[in-house]
Amino acid sequence: MNPIERFVALAAQFLPPYVSWSYLRAIAPAVMQTVEMAAGAILVAIIVGLVAAMWVASRLPGARFIYVLLTAVRAIPDLTLAIFCVILVGIGPPAGMLALGIFYSAAIGKVYADLLLSADLKPIEGLRGVGAGKLTTMLFGYLPLRMKDLFMRKRLSRLHTAGSAALP
Repeated sequence: MNPIERFVALAAQFLPPYVSWSYLRAIAPAVMQTVEMAAGAILVAIIVGLVAAMWVASRLPGARFIYVLLTAVRAIPDLTLAIFCVILVGIGPPAGMLALGIFYSAAIGKVYADLLLSADLKPIEGLRGVGAGKLTTMLFGYLPLRMKDLFMRKRLSRLHTAGSAALP
């Protein structure tokens, strides 16, 4: 049998897919666990990423180090982080959620930091000119200027990507 015939024979075994009710009931808990891991990881990642981005954009002490750390962690593939997390906490959903949370915290944090740093500086300078501190400048200057970009674009694609990465 030549390679093409072997491939066709293998592909034919997948059709039609096996979708009996008993099978679907058996895999439902695993599917829900995958969705829970992805959603939980993205929730944590958005919170941690936003805090890190605000820290970097406010230029607080250690901001450069946090930015470099976000860039470095973002460069590590999520599967490599998953293996590392399995070594740390053992096999199971906590390791997967931790790996996805770390990876997407870095990815979202870096994107958010870049968005905040590219904001128009005229309103920011106006706030600083009237004596606003760094936190006030962040909350009432940077965030309103970039709110649409931070929260409306690409959030569902991040959830979809995390869901795909959470699959066993």
